[in-house]
Amino acid sequence: MVTAVLLVMAALPIFWILVDSYRLVTLTRYRDNARAVLQTYADQFLRLQTSDTQGSTMTRPFFTRVDPPGTGVGLLWDNNSTPGLNLTSLSNETGFQTPATSGASLPIILGGTQTTAGSLPANGIPAQVTRTVQGIDSNGNIVSGSTSFTAISAGEMLLGTFTITYTVNNQQITQSLSVLRAAP
Repeated sequence: MVTAVLLVMAALPIFWILVDSYRLVTLTRYRDNARAVLQTYADQFLRLQTSDTQGSTMTRPFFTRVDPPGTGVGLLWDNNSTPGLNLTSLSNETGFQTPATSGASLPIILGGTQTTAGSLPANGIPAQVTRTVQGIDSNGNIVSGSTSFTAISAGEMLLGTFTITYTVNNQQITQSLSVLRAAP
């Protein structure tokens, strides 16, 4: 009986260490997924054209300047939850908006897919992505909203900040990635 109690006392801390390590691995996996989502948007922000010059020049929704707290307008992500959504077009294509009509944020699934609209995600957790695009003036100051300002010699500078928020192990996590580019 004493041996059994000693064995349980020795095994219990090992069990808790395993549980804690599983939680840490889960958190790390979702942080990596979230970072990959943010990196995808940052890469698009750096390499895509800011405007469509077919006919009249128009700034694509992905590059439209907005003030914090951010918006989901111009963002696009495929969770397999939007019927007919085809990602052969990039997220800044003219006319693309978020699946949500409010544009407040773009709902995505980290680490899994969502098979039908409104259902719980399979093998993943829900997350919200927002973007904030601001202008930078010739002195390096952030220019709010659609306020016009004198562009520096490289053209208008845009600061894009992409933020993702999700909950893992009852802990809300927010990650952001900011990139700076010239907008000719």
